[in-house]
Amino acid sequence: MATAASSRQLGTTSLLLSLLLATACGPKIPPHLLPENEEQTTSAEEILSSGGQASTFSTVDEVWTYTLRGDPLARSPRLPSKNQVDAIADDIPGLIAWTATASSAGLDNPAALSRLGELTAVYPSEALVVLDRGNRLRIADQAIASSRGQLAQIGSDRLPSLLLGFQEVRNPDELGSHPLAFLAERGNLQDSIRSYADRWVLEGWLAHPRIPLGAVDQALQGPSYTRLLTSGIGRIIHERAKGPSAEPPLDLEMLWTATTLALEEASADSRGEQKTFREHEEEVREAWGVDNPVTDLLRRAVTDYGAQAGHDRSAGAALLAHAAQRFYNQCDIDPCTGLDRMETLQWAGRYDPELARIASVWELLLLKRNTDSLAVGRDTVLFQRAMIDLLDVLMATSDDEPPHADLLANKSPDSRVWNILGEAAGGDPCADWECVERQLKQRQQEALSNLPERLPDGLDPYLRRIKIRSAP
Repeated sequence: MATAASSRQLGTTSLLLSLLLATACGPKIPPHLLPENEEQTTSAEEILSSGGQASTFSTVDEVWTYTLRGDPLARSPRLPSKNQVDAIADDIPGLIAWTATASSAGLDNPAALSRLGELTAVYPSEALVVLDRGNRLRIADQAIASSRGQLAQIGSDRLPSLLLGFQEVRNPDELGSHPLAFLAERGNLQDSIRSYADRWVLEGWLAHPRIPLGAVDQALQGPSYTRLLTSGIGRIIHERAKGPSAEPPLDLEMLWTATTLALEEASADSRGEQKTFREHEEEVREAWGVDNPVTDLLRRAVTDYGAQAGHDRSAGAALLAHAAQRFYNQCDIDPCTGLDRMETLQWAGRYDPELARIASVWELLLLKRNTDSLAVGRDTVLFQRAMIDLLDVLMATSDDEPPHADLLANKSPDSRVWNILGEAAGGDPCADWECVERQLKQRQQEALSNLPERLPDGLDPYLRRIKIRSAP
């Protein structure tokens, strides 16, 4: 079983964790399964009673420094009282609303989580998405700790809904594997879940260009967070917190080159088109001095644009490249997979109008690429990866209710899977792949119609291919 294999791989770190759990008392539990962090999370009751100190604040950074308490992942925030923030109330209406909602509705129950999550969309330019994700991570920590290392006990409970946005598992007794097992491609399950969740929360600080980053940058300097600070996302946050550099921002040629080549590859269905793509790939390889043009250029973009992240356009370009490369299984913190990549791509579009155009092209090419991957791999071991990649795009680009997490445990398709994927594609339930494919092609048509104007002319041949082949 996957759970038993994961348990055998825990090693010294998990042994120490087990000893800590066995001797712990009260509501506090170790928040990190990774050895570099020694802090503890806080219960909901402690969080809600922690504010109201005598200090008052005159800047937004002061408020967030107070709120984070040195934790960049906001798992145990100290919520300020209204009188503490009166002087800057107009600058933080979202934080005030979040605090009021948490005080009245709570932090742990599903209804409260839903209400708090809704506020992140109402106030996108404040770091409420970090508070929301950090709170979910705190609850997940408690669930993992209560399992005493036996994740199968909680795999059908709350983790998929807390960390991935799915509805809770509907039929836990029918699961063939842990719903989050797909995260553990290159490590044990516990560490993979925590590593994914840490990055997921940290990405939230870049959800909008107007989110102030002074407090989180200061928190990341702590010795417990070296791994996060030196990650791609951590470096973007650090450079952005320093403000714009005197140098003008880089142009977006590198990102457009990677995007155009990725679109051509996704649209190249015939042998002739694939041959032409390989020729273009060789031209880019020589011009840019890279081995694998799409992934190498995306990786370079994270570094080069990230170094200029004080500029909005550069920060957004680095964020977009970070999210896009994860679809190619390239990242600096495993696991690369997940159900947050497309949403992060969309966030990047908030930083600059040209980045919004690039993000719209990625939405289309990922729909096409992942539809093709599922068509080819649906009867092979590649099915689950292809399904996850496709769901990531569908869920981020639809307002429909998310599916139940049972779907994540499926390693091969059946009528129930096609039913759910048909609905996720925005259509009616399906009984077979042919029905799902028709609805996915309809989604490609919609993505084509939503493309903005003023796209580079070089994209036209590839867009026409997709338009013709996705037509009813």
